[in-house]
Amino acid sequence: MTASLPMSSDPPEVVLQIYDEWRRWLELPGELPQIVWERMHQRGEYLRSLLQFMVCGSEPHRSGSDEHAEWRSHNAMQTTCMVLTAP
Repeated sequence: MTASLPMSSDPPEVVLQIYDEWRRWLELPGELPQIVWERMHQRGEYLRSLLQFMVCGSEPHRSGSDEHAEWRSHNAMQTTCMVLTAP
């Protein structure tokens, strides 16, 4: 089974802007839990992009596109799990 491109109702420039935001945020471990919590509640493209970072299923989130993609994927998953299981 091959990964399909994600469907988004947002214009491509919005999708890339949110991707760039997540890419920066995923490198801020101290601030990341609060950012994830806030953006998960916004749903839409923010949530879709976060999930794409976790699974690296499509470009530009895919591992082959950059050397730090796997690290960001792990960081996204770990932080999201922490946020969802926090008391």
